[in-house]
Order: sequence, then structure tokens, then C-alpha cells
Amino acid sequence: MPSLEREANRLRSLIDDADAIIVGIGSGMSSAAGFNHYNRAGMERAGMGD
Repeated sequence: MPSLEREANRLRSLIDDADAIIVGIGSGMSSAAGFNHYNRAGMERAGMGD
């Protein structure tokens, strides 16, 4: 079995045995999904308007 396939199977086993998986992401993920970090209405509600 190639090393990559062996590692993928090991990872799958770890995931299958886990009680939970924690994923940490930064603003790059929400930006990639189209989230607008500079929404004027949201900034006004937060007291950070112009």
C-alpha cells in the first residue's frame, strides 16, 4: 500500500474513533465563502460606523 494511502487510512481511523473534531479557521474561510467583512450596516450596529 502506498504511503499516502496508508496515511489516509490512518487518518480515517482516527476520525472514526474520535468523540469530536475541532476545526480552527480564520477569516480566510469566510472570505472564500463570500462573507463581506466590511458590511456598512453591520459596522453601524456595532458602533463602528463612519
